[in-house]
Formats: sequence, structure tokens, C-alpha cells
Amino acid sequence: MMRLVGGGWQGRFWYTNQTGDRIRFRLQISSTGTRREAETKAAELKRQADRLGYVPGFNDPPPPPEVEVRYTFSGFSERFYKLYALVENGRSEQRNKESHIRNHLLPFFGDMDIRDIDAEKVAEFKAVMQKKLKALPPKTKTMKKRQENEVVSPSTINRSLGTLRKMMNVACDWRYISSVPKIRDLRLDPVEQDCFTIEERDLFLETCLKYRPEWHCFFAVLAHTGLRRGEAAALRWEDIQFADRTIRVRRSRDRDGTEGPPKTREFRTVEMNSFVYELLKAHQHLKGPYVFYNSAGGKLDINGGAKVLKWVCRMAGLRAIRIHDFRHTFVTTALDKTGDVFAVMKIAGHKHLSTTQRYGHENKAARRRTVESIVTKKSEGATVATPDSETPACAQLATEVATEPLKLKIVGSEQ
Repeated sequence: MMRLVGGGWQGRFWYTNQTGDRIRFRLQISSTGTRREAETKAAELKRQADRLGYVPGFNDPPPPPEVEVRYTFSGFSERFYKLYALVENGRSEQRNKESHIRNHLLPFFGDMDIRDIDAEKVAEFKAVMQKKLKALPPKTKTMKKRQENEVVSPSTINRSLGTLRKMMNVACDWRYISSVPKIRDLRLDPVEQDCFTIEERDLFLETCLKYRPEWHCFFAVLAHTGLRRGEAAALRWEDIQFADRTIRVRRSRDRDGTEGPPKTREFRTVEMNSFVYELLKAHQHLKGPYVFYNSAGGKLDINGGAKVLKWVCRMAGLRAIRIHDFRHTFVTTALDKTGDVFAVMKIAGHKHLSTTQRYGHENKAARRRTVESIVTKKSEGATVATPDSETPACAQLATEVATEPLKLKIVGSEQ
């Protein structure tokens, strides 16, 4: 304790702050009063400083220590679905992401810290999913049987990995993690996607017109325009422009009956050919604003056409295909007839050219025209080289053996 020249006392003492460091503190305690009063006040300040880690009223308390925030995968998945999937994706993609997260990603990653998900954890996830793939019993095709046996298809595994890849990219953009681990898809065997030829398509439509005429116009529009089934089910008469012979695609119907923008969230215009133009002209009705209705007069259920499609295929003697394969049929036929990939891409509503090329199936007639296109007149008149007239010794021997009568001697049969 020191006496100041102008009066008062200056107290000096040491205390320990919150980080454990020894701090020397000096301050003017009182301008009046006795030495004992100043020492009593200095002792009280020292006790408070030792208890709090700072001198109250004279220096600001230190900032609280940073608490490391733990971001679990389950907590981040909720934010990802609400802030990203519901905003950026369409209805079908929202449903797919929610299913992948709930059925496959959450059971494995759960409350794991999202920063702990690296390439090794992804490899473990793929190994677990591959065990379910190997446990797939034969002829298990329906979704109900797959869920009962807890098995998945190879494409489901890759779609789940794609959802995980998108989640990690978004987490990196939001600075939850510093880097994105490498997530590679499974290598799958090539799968041949089926579609009808022109003859099979026409046979199907003729059979449908004969046995199920109420579905004929719907399937014909799908096969001749390449619309998605949700887009065709949501068509309204205001979207059909007979003067311009165009169809304006502005909405799509989901499986639960709700309507929203198309899959790519972009409007497009599809030209009608003469067959679709005459068909829709004859199909006009006064049931309501929609082009297609069910037999009861309600909204067309896009799931109901699958059973009708399978039944008509059986009646026509054709193999069963999916409703979406009519879109494959349109793209394949259009590419085969025109070869204009960009025009087909715009009509089909694809964002990327690679998608259109994937939809276009290989056509034997197109491949035949390709190889025949390089044949020249000289090639057509060229003679085929013949082998030398001299017959090799082995060939002569084979000829002699083949032409000489076979002589057999049976032992013990002489009489």
C-alpha cells in the first residue's frame, strides 16, 4: 500500500485470472480515509479477483472460452431437407432424398459428427449396403417384398450415395466441414432399358383402342410427344394450342395427386404431329379443365395406368414395359428418324445433352445404315479373293478318306 502525493492510497496485489496466469494489478483505492480502510478495500478486491478471475468494476471480464459445436448427421439432415431440398428440388426429388436419408443414411450415420465422415466411413457404408444387396432373394421385385427382406437394388445404393454426396457438398458450402470426402458410386453391370419399336408401339395403341379405349388417348400422347406421365396427367385444355399445334408444358402431377412445376422447373413447348392433333381434336369434352380424366370423372391417377399398360401388353402379345418407357420410345424413334439430338433434347425437356443420349437406345437399322454409308462403288464391284486351287495334303487326305468305302473286319465272325 503506497501513499500518493496528492492524497489517497494506491493498492497493489496479484491475482490469478481464468486462464491460470498471475496478473499484477494496481489502482487508486481511496483519496480519503486511513491506511487500514484502504487495505481492507484492497483485500476485498483481491478476493473477488481471485474468485472471478478479474477485478470487478475496473477491467472487463475475459471472453468466455469457445465451446466446440458438434454437428451430428441427424441434425444436419433435418436442416438440409428444410433449407435445401424443399427449396431447390422438385417434388419427386424431395421425396427421393427424404426416402434415402430416412431408410439408408440415418440408420448408418445417425448421431455421428458430420466432420468425422471421411472416405473410410463411406466405404464402410457401401460395404453394409452391399451385404443387403447380396441378400437379395431371387425374383424379389415388388417394393413390399424388398422392405420385408431389408434388401436394396444396386441403383438404390448409388442414389443414396448421390444424396450423401450432395449433403456433404452443401455442408462444405455452409462451412460445417472444411473439405468433402470422395464418394464414388458402385460399379454396376450395364442394364438394358427397354422400349417399343414403331411396329410394337402401333400394335399396342391398336390393342388399347380395342379393349381399353378410355386410356388410348393418354398412352398415344405419351408415345408421340415424349411427355412424362405426370406432365400428361396435369395437361389442361388451355395448354393445348390447336392454332399453333403446340402443347405448353407448365405443370406436373405427383403420385399423391398434388400439382407443381415440371421436373426441371422450366416451362417448354412441344409440337404436335398430325396424329396427336387429330386425336386431341376428337378427344375434346366438357368434363372439366383437364384433358384426361378417369372413368369416374375424377383426376387421372398416374399410378393406375401401370396395371392397364401391363394388361394391354399381354392382350397384344407384347412384353410388358413401364409407362416411362413410352418416353424412351419417343426419344429413340425421334433420334433414329432425324438424328437431331438438340431438337429432341428441347422437346423432351432435358437440361443436359448426355441425358438425351442416354435415353436414345441403339437401333439396329441405324447401325446398319451407318456401316452401309461408307460403302463405295469400287467396294461394291470388288471381287472376293478365292483360295489357291492347290489343295493342301491334309485336305486331300481328308477327301480320300471321305470318298473311299469304309472296310470293316469283324474279329471272330468268320464262317
